[in-house]
Amino acid sequence: MIFENDLLLEVYNPDDAVLAPRTAAFAADLAVSTPAAAAVSAPLVGALRDAVTVSLVGKSLPYPKGLTSNTYMKENIGGMDCYVLRAEHSESIPTLIMFYGGGFCLNTLFAHKAFMANVAALTPCNIILPAYPLAPETKAPEIMMRSSHFLQTLLNDPVSLGFSEQIILMGWSSGGHMALTLAMNLQKEAPSLFSKIAQLILLSSWMDLSLSVARKGPYQAQQNSDTIAVGADVLEIMAYWYLPVGCKGNEAEYCPALWSADELKMLPFITVIVGSCDVLLGDSVFITDVLRRAGAAIQFIALQGQTHNYLVYDELSRDGVFVPELIGRVVEEQSVKEMAGRDGFGLTVKNFN
Repeated sequence: MIFENDLLLEVYNPDDAVLAPRTAAFAADLAVSTPAAAAVSAPLVGALRDAVTVSLVGKSLPYPKGLTSNTYMKENIGGMDCYVLRAEHSESIPTLIMFYGGGFCLNTLFAHKAFMANVAALTPCNIILPAYPLAPETKAPEIMMRSSHFLQTLLNDPVSLGFSEQIILMGWSSGGHMALTLAMNLQKEAPSLFSKIAQLILLSSWMDLSLSVARKGPYQAQQNSDTIAVGADVLEIMAYWYLPVGCKGNEAEYCPALWSADELKMLPFITVIVGSCDVLLGDSVFITDVLRRAGAAIQFIALQGQTHNYLVYDELSRDGVFVPELIGRVVEEQSVKEMAGRDGFGLTVKNFN
């Protein structure tokens, strides 16, 4: 095992695994309306993509007033096509680089565009969504190489591209894994560029691609409450599609949490956000525990009663604390402890160092 249960439970020890009422009702309705998304057990990538697309139709977070999908401009940065949403005075406000999730193989970019537009409507910021290549058509080394080239191009001279030098790197699910891995690699390859990353925000991130944490961690009751996200068996298939042949056993290369404490403690301020009934709850607690023991400054936030897919589904993003508002407060370095949600479901917040 690559973690210690007692230490994980020091970071977060929930009393129960109760879903928020609206989240539970939404999960039940989704299982009836799109059973294919929940029933996939050993999918082909095309079937899985189709099932997820169907499950999102009419259910993703709507755009806020005045913004649409067409408000994003398609630009190429460092050879990577990106969708960019610039606010007024773009050169003097933070820029959020958001790596979308979907197990490295699902294109959920359209749902992320709507979600991040809601963040921008509440908080002055620019949004960049890289359209990185997907597995299994492209494997991890090339995906990361191309993503790193994009990131280095942006960080090298953001002003010439119309952005400020306040760059925040974030990602959801597999995108959170990419965001942290890119930051760690940049620390080795280009320290001067690494120092330009102001914050990291990891949303329900998939940290351990070996799935040891998801399968054997102390949060099975909570994770099993998440009936919307795919389970560990489908995640294993996604990891197989993403990782290069022959990498089995080389966990450290694809699990940044296993890097040395000296490397981890150099990371900028990190916020970890996860649902308290999230299929990847264990991964988020795991990375928090490793980072705090390494001496990194980290804020851990659990969304009470929430499941994994709060970012892509409208009903989930609005259940309890409104997540785009939460992210805005994190970006502006405001306190989030007083944020209250519906039905009494709010936040559990812990800060380290």
